Amino acid sequence: MFGALITFFGVAFLYWGTRIRDHDFENNIAQLHDRASAADERSKILEAGNLTLQRDVEREKLERIKMEERFGARHFTSEQRTAVISAFKGHHMTVHIRCIAEGEACIAANNFARDLRDAGLSVPPVVDVGLTIPPSLGIEVYDPSGSEGLFAKTMLANIPEARFRAVPFVIGNENIDPQIPAMVVRYRTMQ
Repeated sequence: MFGALITFFGVAFLYWGTRIRDHDFENNIAQLHDRASAADERSKILEAGNLTLQRDVEREKLERIKMEERFGARHFTSEQRTAVISAFKGHHMTVHIRCIAEGEACIAANNFARDLRDAGLSVPPVVDVGLTIPPSLGIEVYDPSGSEGLFAKTMLANIPEARFRAVPFVIGNENIDPQIPAMVVRYRTMQ
């Protein structure tokens, strides 16, 4: 009888312990399920945020490309470069290129000078001419043969912002030889 009583209490405590363990297990599984659901919702929110961020990055990239095209260092496009090289092919001449003392203008002037050298022209190193007051923008082209001269005609046709200058440049009390075509680059990034 005593053994049966011990067995009865042993089975009862075992049953009670198993129920407590099963209940605790079910609670843990329910909590894990709730956490997984919350993680799925957070994941969907983050994915939507990532898509928005990705669209914003793409938009920024396009805007940056547009700004670089608009305000970047000026240069000939490949078509313009080809036109310039073919226009000067076989013509040996010296050309002066100057720029205002501003980063973008000097980069642009050096880009143009490089392409003109590639076309076979003799172009001394680009010299900056200091700042202009008030600041001026654009490019002035001087050709002793006039606006229909080879240099002026080629440069005006390939640089839309360029304007013809009818008289030789006098820059900082230095007279550029009136018999030599010249170009002054006055680009400046708008603030």
